[in-house]
Amino acid sequence: MNRRWTQEEIYKIITNYPQMTAKNLKSFFPERTENALKTEINVLHKKGLLPLKPRGIIDEQKLINLWKSDKMIKEIAKELNVRESSVSYLGRRLNLPKKSSFHYRLMKEYEEKVLTFLKEKDGICELKEMFCHFTRLTIKRLIYKRKIFKITFNLSRSSGPCKRNILTEIFNKSYSLKTFICLDRTAVIRLMTKALIPPKNSQIQKITTSFLRKYLTEAEKIAVLWKLGVRKWSQVKSNIQIDGTIIPTKKFLLKKLGDNDKTHQNTIISP
Repeated sequence: MNRRWTQEEIYKIITNYPQMTAKNLKSFFPERTENALKTEINVLHKKGLLPLKPRGIIDEQKLINLWKSDKMIKEIAKELNVRESSVSYLGRRLNLPKKSSFHYRLMKEYEEKVLTFLKEKDGICELKEMFCHFTRLTIKRLIYKRKIFKITFNLSRSSGPCKRNILTEIFNKSYSLKTFICLDRTAVIRLMTKALIPPKNSQIQKITTSFLRKYLTEAEKIAVLWKLGVRKWSQVKSNIQIDGTIIPTKKFLLKKLGDNDKTHQNTIISP
């Protein structure tokens, strides 16, 4: 059972607490725990035997000037000689903009380094090389935010073994079974045109079109197929959507207007 506090111990707390914290007072009471000391201090506060410590007064104008700087809340609190919670509370009361934490600032700095690295690589880099310079978490976060794009040159398991064995007829050897990171959509299209081989027959064209559908929009898919020399659009949908605008294909309009209607020929937009 814990023994009661003696009059001598209480006198030490009352005389030293105004100049010291509970953690520093612990050195006077080696047989007591820090939690026991804090409990006794609260009891003395309620009895009126221990005065409350005066709170630090924060200069609002000085806080606003420090807030506008690049300093974090921890640094501002240290300079003003107050707690971090006091700085945060006064910042919210003065309707100051939210101050980013150290972790958030460090995360943004890492993301900027990844984007700069990709710009130096002309917007395209292999994922293995990226892992040598940056963490997996940073790259995954950028992919989730759609600031960078991940492309894997491999057919899915649902394609079947017969289709997976014709990778050499769809992808170039230097790109097959590899994963790349692209900086923007233009880099994605450039990578596709470099990695894909022009289809030799309708079966390979169908597999290539199915692969492109996983990563590209309808307009981007048509641009890549056109670059590969494909001119038959049997696999293309009835219309194309570019930046929110639906553009009908020639095949769809001819079917709708009729082959004999020559008055609308100038309005047809071919891919």
